[in-house]
Amino acid sequence: MVAGKVISRRNYYCGRENSACFDRDFALPAKRYAQMTTTMNPQEIEDNREWSKIYLQQFVDNLKGNTFIEAVENLIKQFNSELSKEIEDHIEAENEFQQPLHLDTDYWEDKLLALTEMNIVYAYKEFEVNLKRLIKMTYKIDTRDLFRWQSIEVFLKSKGIKLSTLKSFKEVNEIRLVNNSIKHSNKIENELKKIAEFKSREYMDYNSLYKFYHRVKNHPYIFLEDLSTHIYDNLYNFDEKRLDFIANLYAERMDKESAIKFMELLKTKY
Repeated sequence: MVAGKVISRRNYYCGRENSACFDRDFALPAKRYAQMTTTMNPQEIEDNREWSKIYLQQFVDNLKGNTFIEAVENLIKQFNSELSKEIEDHIEAENEFQQPLHLDTDYWEDKLLALTEMNIVYAYKEFEVNLKRLIKMTYKIDTRDLFRWQSIEVFLKSKGIKLSTLKSFKEVNEIRLVNNSIKHSNKIENELKKIAEFKSREYMDYNSLYKFYHRVKNHPYIFLEDLSTHIYDNLYNFDEKRLDFIANLYAERMDKESAIKFMELLKTKY
C-alpha cells in the first residue's frame, strides 16, 4: 500500500497479476455465514480446506463424458451415410435412364442441421451448468441469481477474475452467441459474421455449423480449467503483498483490542 494513501476496498480490483487481491467486500451470504460459525476444530478446518483445494484442482477431470453429444454424433454419421447412399443410387438411376432425375436433399440437410444445432445448444447448456456448479461449490453461494452471463461476469470480477482474460474465452463466447442465435433465428446477424465459419453466409447451414462446433467443442473445458486455477489463486494463495493489503483493510476497521482478540482467535484455528 502506498504510504499516506487509503485504498478503498470497493474500488480495489485485482487479477492473478496482482497477488494482493482480496474480495471487494467482506460481507458473506447469510447461509454461508451460518456455515462458517459452526465450530470446527483445527483438523476439521484443515481437512475441509484441503478437500476444497483438491475439488478445484480436479474439477474438469471429473466432468463426466457427454453421452448426449456422442449419441448425436452417431446419428449425424448415420444420416450422412444414408445421404451418400441416396446420392449414389440417384446417380446410378440417372445413368440407367439417361436423363436427369430430381433429388431432394433438403430433407437430409434439414435433419443434419437440426442435429448439429442440438449439439451446440446442449454443449452450451452443459458448460453453463458446469460453470455454475464450479462457482457454487467453491464460493458456497446460491447460483440461481446468476442466470445471465453478465451477472456471472460481475460476480467473478468482484473476486478479481475477469472472464475475458481466461483461456478460450473467445470460443466460449462464440458458442454462447451461436446458441442464442439458434434459439431465435437461423439468420446470421452482424455479431455472428465476426465468427470465421459464418462470415460469408446469410443463414446457418449444416456445413458451417458442423465446422464451427468441431472447432470449439473442447474449449469450454479449457476455459473451466483456467477459471479453476484463477479461483484457486483467489481463495488459497496469500503472498506477503496480499496479506499486507488484508491487514490494512482490517486495521482501518478494528481497534487495537479487537485486532489482538482476532489474532488470538485466528491462531486457535490452526
